[in-house]
Amino acid sequence: MAKDSIQTRRLLAESIAVVASILLAFAIDASWDDYREGIEERALLDGLRQEFERNLEDVDTQSARVEIARERLRRFRQLETLSGGAIEADSAYEVLVQPLIRSYTSEVSDGFLSATISSGKLALIDDVELRALLAETKSIDQDVSEMRQVVMDLSVNAATALGRYPELASLMDAETRPHTDPVTAWRATSDEEVLALVNAKRLYMGFYASQLGRLRGHFDAIIAAIDRALSRR
Repeated sequence: MAKDSIQTRRLLAESIAVVASILLAFAIDASWDDYREGIEERALLDGLRQEFERNLEDVDTQSARVEIARERLRRFRQLETLSGGAIEADSAYEVLVQPLIRSYTSEVSDGFLSATISSGKLALIDDVELRALLAETKSIDQDVSEMRQVVMDLSVNAATALGRYPELASLMDAETRPHTDPVTAWRATSDEEVLALVNAKRLYMGFYASQLGRLRGHFDAIIAAIDRALSRR
């Protein structure tokens, strides 16, 4: 009887040891998975942060250029009065042509974000708010892209309108642009179509500037959320 009791206790101890070993193995696997996912999440957050930092710099650059362009468009309306009908060729391109044909736009870089979303890696990010911000980026950038396209279309239309004036058309080609002969007797600043394009472009560049400001605020929020998530790792 005593021998059977000892045998029973031994079997029980062995069973407990086996179960403990299995549980320990599961715990080690879980810890390893958590560790590996933590490394993946950190690498993901680092990559996203670098991409959004570049985008933030680009938005700031574009915003500054848009403000310069809007000012040049404003001054275009005053050129006929200020110049007396004559503009030196050395500055004619900058004051007459460039404000109307340049769009001052660029695309947002989203390669890393797109790859993250398409691969399902976004789920690795624990921060729910950050995931929502990242998912919203495409929608906000689409709004900016639509305004960007309007500005580009207006620039193309303006180039076509200016092309009716031989003196100005010659300035559009950087290879043949004159640098010494004065451009005289031009009438573009009183051309109703050109003036309408100037007004429309200035108006829509104002809208575009607002969209860029919205995009900048979104990028700021994402970078701040990424920094919070990184600080918890």
